[in-house]
Amino acid sequence: MAGGGYKHGSYIAYDGKGNTPRCNLFVRMLQGMDIETDAFATSSGALSW
Repeated sequence: MAGGGYKHGSYIAYDGKGNTPRCNLFVRMLQGMDIETDAFATSSGALSW
């Protein structure tokens, strides 16, 4: 996953009360690797920023 077109060196803070499932990040990572998926484990969708 190093390189791979992702923007490194940044920090994104999300609302802790919103309780976004970590699996949403995994969905986004899979999509970034051209794997067609809309769900992973308990995700509620792809994480967007």
